[in-house]
Amino acid sequence: MKRHLSSTLLLSGGLDSSILAEIARPSQTVTVVWDDNSPDLSYARKIALRQRTKHTEVRLNRNGYLSKVLRTVIGSLKTFSPIEVRNSVVSCAGLMVAKQLGYEDVMTGDGCDELFVGYKYLGKYFQDLDRLNYEMNRLWNIMQFSSNVLSKTLGIGLMTPFLDSQFLSYATSVPLSEKIGEHSGNCWGKYILRKCFQRELGYDFAWRNKMAQEEGAGTVNLKTQFENGYDERTFGIKIRSALNERVNISSKEQLHYYGIFRSYYCPPANEECFDSRCPKCCGCVSSHDTYCKICGSFPIIPITLPHD
Repeated sequence: MKRHLSSTLLLSGGLDSSILAEIARPSQTVTVVWDDNSPDLSYARKIALRQRTKHTEVRLNRNGYLSKVLRTVIGSLKTFSPIEVRNSVVSCAGLMVAKQLGYEDVMTGDGCDELFVGYKYLGKYFQDLDRLNYEMNRLWNIMQFSSNVLSKTLGIGLMTPFLDSQFLSYATSVPLSEKIGEHSGNCWGKYILRKCFQRELGYDFAWRNKMAQEEGAGTVNLKTQFENGYDERTFGIKIRSALNERVNISSKEQLHYYGIFRSYYCPPANEECFDSRCPKCCGCVSSHDTYCKICGSFPIIPITLPHD
């Protein structure tokens, strides 16, 4: 893991990045939030203060900044999926700022949720270890991180200690019975990590409830950011225009992202596909996919169009 450490850390104040701050003792931390009310902010400040780092905070709701980040995310990832965008703007803005500060590489906590049962939805399998084991193996085989693509677009190095080959081998060998466990009447994921770092991080950090990135960073507010961008008549016209391109738009937020997408790419239906298409946007998907990376639709049953 040591060879993947960096002096710069994207710090959310969640368990993953807090552990890296404790291990790596970075000189610079960068926290990206929507505004001062974002839940991650107070946690990140406490970690940065304790580690005595140079700490930079980025607020995405400032005028002018968000537009550049959105274009970078949508253009690089080739997506207009609201969930993908809300999550990826956080890492994108952090990478941008780290580069502006003069750093050559940045460290992230990518991979920890996948390796140590971190996602909230996995809780429904805690009483069925066989199903949980199946789901974890599925995650290990498909896990991808937008920060990999974004770092290459932005020209900055990416360090992912949890994905170091030796640590990856160790993490996948840890029994599920050690990755989940009971504490204070609840069953927790990342149990072994919480127990190992409870003393160093303190109770509040070690047993902080998992929040989706869009919730912790506050980028869930992007849902309402674009509600006033279109009146209902204009929204209806643009929806019908997208339908003419075989794209089903679900919200004003997604419509905004699709407009940016179209400034880079042709309609998804115009691309040649060698497998199947998403029934919501006609983008290329695998016949085994259950969601579409382009528009974010889930669940989907891939289709083959007659003209393919």
